[in-house]
Amino acid sequence: MKWGIIMFKIITDSACDVPTELIAAEQLQLIPLHITIHGQTLEDTKNAQQVSDFYKQLQAGSPATTSQINVGEFVACFTEALKGQQKLLYLGFSSAMSGTFSSAVAARELVLAKNPQAEIELVDSRAACGAMGLMVMRACQMRANGQSLKATADWLTEHRLMFNHLFTLSNLDYLVRGGRLSKSSAMMGQLLHIQPILGINPDGKIEPLRKTRSMKKSLQSMADQALAEIRSDRPAQLLIATSDDQQVAEQLKQLILAQLPDAKIAITPIGITLASHTGPNCTAIFYESLAARQ
Repeated sequence: MKWGIIMFKIITDSACDVPTELIAAEQLQLIPLHITIHGQTLEDTKNAQQVSDFYKQLQAGSPATTSQINVGEFVACFTEALKGQQKLLYLGFSSAMSGTFSSAVAARELVLAKNPQAEIELVDSRAACGAMGLMVMRACQMRANGQSLKATADWLTEHRLMFNHLFTLSNLDYLVRGGRLSKSSAMMGQLLHIQPILGINPDGKIEPLRKTRSMKKSLQSMADQALAEIRSDRPAQLLIATSDDQQVAEQLKQLILAQLPDAKIAITPIGITLASHTGPNCTAIFYESLAARQ
């Protein structure tokens, strides 16, 4: 994309994990959620050192909590973004997992009341992490191809359930603590020494999918599902995200490439927003499929 020539501004929040080089290249804006750990409140800026330090604190057993972006923060963000561009798209963290999207809806009304000429489209991703990242990447492609703000927002809303999530993690306590998984499901998994595979359902909530007995088996199971579901009508593009386990992420990448050698696969860290809920040693894969999530 040529600098300074954009049809509309693309904004997302820090629940979205996307390759960092894309942020500058596409003039993306990320509005941060807030994370509290050790009594200190942080903004998820996707800074590599911040992510590394945060993972170390999680590994040491420090609990972390997140809080949604408030209406005032969205008003400030949208107002500033509209100074140089009267059109913007906000792709938000699943409304089933955070009140952040509701804040964006309220902020949109306030901003439009003062600036009725502006065009602001909001898309509830019903997604998180790398699935949001793939949706942002698709929005960038559509914008580059000359698609309008409205057409891009409508397409994302219509196809959002085609963006799939699969992830596995060794410790379910973080999901329980954050209210993303029931205590009974977590207890059963821990008692049976299960390496679970989880996903995001059509409502945008985390749900257990199946159980394996080792990391090796869980990676193979995720790779098999992704290979079976990924759309074949265009070059495959996937994201793999990890909370401090690059070696496992690379293993998953190689399982995909062994069967789909032309696939484009980027590995990105899980930002501190979502790492607060998954904990360390989470590995996830994201892809666009031909069928909607069931």
